[in-house]
Amino acid sequence: MEDVPDIFAVLFHGLYERHQIAVEWNAKVAEMPAGLAAEKIDFVKSIDASKYFNGVMARLNNWRQKKNQVVFELSPTDYYTLLFSNQNVLKISRSWGDKHLSRALGISAVVVSKDERICFMKRNQHVGEFPGRYDVFGGHIDILDFDKKPDIFAAMEQELFEELNLASENYYLTLIGLIESIPNRKPELIFHAKSSKNYQELTRLAASALDGNEYAYIFNVMNQPEMLENFLFDNREDFSPSAYGSVTLYLYLYDLINGKGHSFEHENP
Repeated sequence: MEDVPDIFAVLFHGLYERHQIAVEWNAKVAEMPAGLAAEKIDFVKSIDASKYFNGVMARLNNWRQKKNQVVFELSPTDYYTLLFSNQNVLKISRSWGDKHLSRALGISAVVVSKDERICFMKRNQHVGEFPGRYDVFGGHIDILDFDKKPDIFAAMEQELFEELNLASENYYLTLIGLIESIPNRKPELIFHAKSSKNYQELTRLAASALDGNEYAYIFNVMNQPEMLENFLFDNREDFSPSAYGSVTLYLYLYDLINGKGHSFEHENP
């Protein structure tokens, strides 16, 4: 597939189940050069810290494929480092090197309802990344225990619960690839979540979601390639890079995903 150079790049794609994913975890936080650390401290002092929770999340150091498995090498980073990195990408890259960018690993899911509608959100203006943009559902891999290896699939399930109030038994989850958002050089794992709930049921569930305040509203587009392509084309500037990349990757794998035979009823009786 062709990448969209100023929005995202595809690092790999395919259909991967939970058992095909492995994580190598390094609990040590990557050190910053003294000068860069000082710049980050000044940045944190300049923002309204009360607006953001400085949670610990997974950083993507590397990844590799072997046979039918993907291995991710992860370590901790935090949300303030992500915000600092996002707003200073070119400066950090030129002065210190790409290895000192945040590289916080995002996770996004293309959620498809039982009645074949793809769910989107309109991000609120107060969020730290791409406020006001169209997006799919997701977030980051939260680290609660430095000694415990993160579970990528469990992290995606947690995000879908918090943002849509959607329990894991109500959808089938498949990893479909890894992309990189060009504006902030942030890696993003992309999932496909086929739900047993129709769109109306999903909207009712979302009304009481824990993190429903992250978006102004949710909406849908029919799960048909032509309609999705037109929606992307007409609203390209209104998407977050990761969401644009997520849907583009989904469209590229559309026939493979929708012809794989993973109906909800078959996989989750």
